[in-house]
Formats: sequence, structure tokens, C-alpha cells
Amino acid sequence: MPSSSVPAVPGFWVQTQMFALGSGQAAESLAVAPFSAKVADPGRLGAVDSPPEVTQMRLTSPAFDDGDTIPTEFVFGVHDPDEHVALGPNRNPPLEWDDVPEGAHSFALSMIDHDVPSKPDDVNQEGREVPEDLPRVDFTHWVFVDLPAHRRSIAAGEFSERVVPRGKKGSRGRPTEGVNDYTGWFAGDPVMEGTYRGYDGPCPPWNDSLVHHYDITLYAVDVESLELPDDFTVIDMRADMEGHVLAEATLGATYAINPSAGG
Repeated sequence: MPSSSVPAVPGFWVQTQMFALGSGQAAESLAVAPFSAKVADPGRLGAVDSPPEVTQMRLTSPAFDDGDTIPTEFVFGVHDPDEHVALGPNRNPPLEWDDVPEGAHSFALSMIDHDVPSKPDDVNQEGREVPEDLPRVDFTHWVFVDLPAHRRSIAAGEFSERVVPRGKKGSRGRPTEGVNDYTGWFAGDPVMEGTYRGYDGPCPPWNDSLVHHYDITLYAVDVESLELPDDFTVIDMRADMEGHVLAEATLGATYAINPSAGG
């Protein structure tokens, strides 16, 4: 499904434009935010070490097909012809799944961008472009655990409806949402610094020559609740899930802010 246009969101859209153009400077922070090395270590974000009998579920979205461009309704940053980037609606995408194995007592989920630049030199710099052949690292956009086993879907906007400067509180029940990598990205920024929990959508560098690829992975887990710290990361989740994953399924998506991005 091709990327949709940004829908009119009364109130929220006014608010984001105030941040973009007014004293809040949130969009300016987004456009010039220094690259932070505090992103997930790509060497630690491989597949979960699951039992050999792990099976495959089926994960889909009514908003886009596997491998398609994620609609801009669900992104953190959108292309702006004057300012390079503006804040997006940032709603979490709708998801549906089936073929859940017997013995599943909860679900966990991660959303990872595999194409974040490994070096900051050219990121969001006027007159420069991030080269396509630059080595890339992983960046976590969403992580949660302990979604009840009877669930078979997540509604659009159920967990995120907008960009929240300094981060959302996140769901603290079932599911419990962990910390995403915008926490590190905005570290030291006077407008946006904070702890970013739950879902915050795609916002690749506005001058990246590479289209970014995202994996949303759902895990069926054989326990009702994982033992994790309050502000856990995807690395914490994967370590605690080891040996408890009965099945998994991945839905892929792509996104770029740079209109000329390829790859």
C-alpha cells in the first residue's frame, strides 16, 4: 500500500505545527538532532534463541501489506518541503494475528528499524546526504510484553495518538511497554529529552539516501508475565524471553522522509 497523505487531525495537527513553527521548536529539534550512539547494539538484536519446535504465526495489518511503505498516519516525522521534516500523527499501526499455538499465555512485540546510520557525520546536515553504503545499526521503535493471550488484534492509535515531547508514560499493565531508542536519540536536547516509552514511529534522517526497513515481530510466550525492570529495553525483553517463545511472526514495512531515497 502506498504511503498516504497526512490526515487532518484537529487539535493535534495544530499543536504539532505550533511545535514546528513556534517557541517549542520540537520539529527543529527533530531536524537537527545529533545522532546518538545510544541505540541498540546491532550484534544483540538477532533472532530470539527459541526452542527448536517454535512455529510461525501470521501477522498482518489492515493498513499496509508486508513489505509496503508504512502510511504516514503511523510515523513520527514526515517530509516538509520547507523545513525538511515536520512532526507526524505518530499513531501506532493496527495489527492482526492468528495461528496462535496452544500453550501461549501472553504476547510480546518489537518494532525495529534496521537501517539507522552508524556514524553521525552527515545525519540531518544541510548540504549533505547520508550515503547508502554506510554501515547501519538497529533502532527500537516499540517494545511491549504481557499482552493477554486472548488478544488477536491491536487497533490503530490504541497505544499512541501523537508525538509527546519528552516521551509518553506508556502502558504499565497488560501489556507493559518498554523504552524505545528515541530516549537516546534526544538525549541532551532541551526540548525533546526524556524517557520515550511505548510506540514512536519512523523518522529516518531527512537526508538519508537509503529507504529504511522495519520489522514488527510478535512473539507467543508460554508465561503470562515476564520478569523485567520498569524501563526495560528490547534487549532486556529478548533475554528474558529466551526459551519461552512458542511461535513468532514478522510484518515488514519501509519508510523514507527523503523523496529521492532508494535501496
